[in-house]
Amino acid sequence: MRTIRQIVPFAIVAIAITFASAPAHAQEARGSGPFTNVTQGTVVPTLQGAIDAANNGDVIAFPAGVIGNVGFAGIVDGKDLTIRGADPNTPDASVWFVTGTGSGILAINGANLTVRTIQFIESSSPSVQADGASSLVVEDCTFLLGTGDTGLIVSVMATNTPEVTVTRCTFDLFIRPLIYTAIRASDVSVLNVRDSVFETTDNQGEGGGIRTSTSGPQHMEAHVVGCTFTQLDVAVNFFAGDQTSIFDITDCTMSDNVQHLNTLFVPVTITNSVFAGTGGIGISSPPSSVSISNCTFADFAGTGFNFTVQGDANIANSIFWGGTPSLNLTGAANTVEHTLFQGGFAGTGNIDADPMFVDALGADGLPGTGDEDFRLRPGSPCLDAGSNLLVNADAVDLDGDLDITEPVPFDIAGGLRFKDDADTIDTGIPGNGFTQVVDMGAHEGVPCPGDATGDGFANLDDLQILLFQFGSSVPPFTGGDFTGDGIVNLDDLQLLLFTFGTSCPA
Repeated sequence: MRTIRQIVPFAIVAIAITFASAPAHAQEARGSGPFTNVTQGTVVPTLQGAIDAANNGDVIAFPAGVIGNVGFAGIVDGKDLTIRGADPNTPDASVWFVTGTGSGILAINGANLTVRTIQFIESSSPSVQADGASSLVVEDCTFLLGTGDTGLIVSVMATNTPEVTVTRCTFDLFIRPLIYTAIRASDVSVLNVRDSVFETTDNQGEGGGIRTSTSGPQHMEAHVVGCTFTQLDVAVNFFAGDQTSIFDITDCTMSDNVQHLNTLFVPVTITNSVFAGTGGIGISSPPSSVSISNCTFADFAGTGFNFTVQGDANIANSIFWGGTPSLNLTGAANTVEHTLFQGGFAGTGNIDADPMFVDALGADGLPGTGDEDFRLRPGSPCLDAGSNLLVNADAVDLDGDLDITEPVPFDIAGGLRFKDDADTIDTGIPGNGFTQVVDMGAHEGVPCPGDATGDGFANLDDLQILLFQFGSSVPPFTGGDFTGDGIVNLDDLQLLLFTFGTSCPA
């Protein structure tokens, strides 16, 4: 089956050829709309015309199909508007070629702008921008980079805007030579990035996922939750702010980046996250500091991780395994506790043993490509071996109960963070409101019988995977092998049928 990386480049080329070969008047027609004010039920020829005629709270919809433009911009000046694609549920219906300086959507002078369900194909910078706006929300959009451009390109840029939120977006196919950043936030009070994908076809040059900065020492918050970062130069850059700032990464997966994370002058908290393949982490220039809980660092490319912290580091309930992990802690106060570290590391509750991942290389047999399964197999020494007292707080309120001081309630897969393994003798520390002892690593517990997808339920999705692999040899506990014998057969089908329609035990 072709992946999105294989399919999308051909789609971009096909659309580009179609647009380039069209007569000039046809290109102008594409760039001119029409645009629909969904709230008022009116149709306007141009985006700027639709914006100018809109009232606060109105929704403006792009036309379906391919739109091309040169110097074609929409400026939202002080209004509260939503601009979306033709289909309110998917970005596939409206494709916008963004070309020429200042050709994207810009929010200024206290505007509150929401941009939804548009596919941007970029060859200029930026597609969506806020400068002096009150808020910017970008959700369910796709940003694909065009070919052959050089220079600085940013997909979403925000400056002097109190709150910026990016949710369920995909930033893909960053084709060099160029300097690229998917999201750049400067002098933004709060940046929220959730459930988004950042990936590129190569990791050469200076391509990055998220970059924050401030013009001086000032408070800033950045929350990155449920995102994946693959084959980037630097996945996340947290710069500036001050020691009251709050920067956190939760439930994220970073694979095969040149640098997974780089911070400067800011404290950062990392929870329930996986860092795989090549890549390093740099926490630089005190008073930077880091607090890490229940993360998995797995490098099977042979080079090992380079983890450097110049400030204070508190690392707990985590796994460092594969290659030759390097942990360089130069701060005045460092603790590493209840952590599996290959080669050993001094600290309370630390161990050195095979963590027994379900499938450390994934179906393609290659490290750090994103198809690995870092759940724990039965018998793993990481089961019930962590410390409940060292679990990070639920700073991003994963369970929505408005309590950000409680211990994080879920693992990276959305399962319960505190779960007892009945076949394991507890070697960790209970407490913090739970008698069940937390595991080491990003995933909690062993694979659930009948649940091949890892969503916590035995259902038709799991049956489909089992039937597709039926009769095949697979890594134990993957591909519908619920018994762990490495073969998908009638025993696994019987177990799935027995658990069908149920959820995994707590």
